[in-house]
Amino acid sequence: MPSNAPTPIPPVAVPATPAPVPAPVPAAPVVATPAKPAPVAVPAVPVTPAPVVTPTPTPAPVPVAVPVPTPAPVPAVPATPATPTVTPATPATPAVPVKAITPAAIVPSDVLYSGDKDMWLTLCSSSSVSGGWIRTYRAMTVHGGCVVQASSQWNTGGVVALAESLAFVPGLKVVRDIASGGHKLVPA
Repeated sequence: MPSNAPTPIPPVAVPATPAPVPAPVPAAPVVATPAKPAPVAVPAVPVTPAPVVTPTPTPAPVPVAVPVPTPAPVPAVPATPATPTVTPATPATPAVPVKAITPAAIVPSDVLYSGDKDMWLTLCSSSSVSGGWIRTYRAMTVHGGCVVQASSQWNTGGVVALAESLAFVPGLKVVRDIASGGHKLVPA
């Protein structure tokens, strides 16, 4: 009766691979070191010190007078009947008359607005008639802090120049300052 059992596979002998033969290492070349030369006698040379050089003092620069143009005075702003108040010139206030700017609702009838016209609040203002300049600092409270604006105007020889700058100051807000009657920045 034939058997369904698998027939075993006889083991096969695998020939071993020969070990690689290392390549021959060339021998290091032999280098002959030359013999040290005999010391040579050097005749002594007398050494003379270098002459000391003292610098000559330089004369001080002579000041030169440069003419400086005198700026033209800024004309005073005349008070108009529509102006609610004019700040008098005292040592604590600017020399140039400053119009009251609050509330902004007191303006000529032909001015058109969009948005809140009282958002920018004046922190301080300074001016000089003899210097011909005006500087104003305003602030507006926004989410997370306030925006501060610095405005400068100066008159040099009849030419009026303007400069504006803005900066965001986090963590502050604008409040009314009771002591000065103006506004100030405080922590929010």
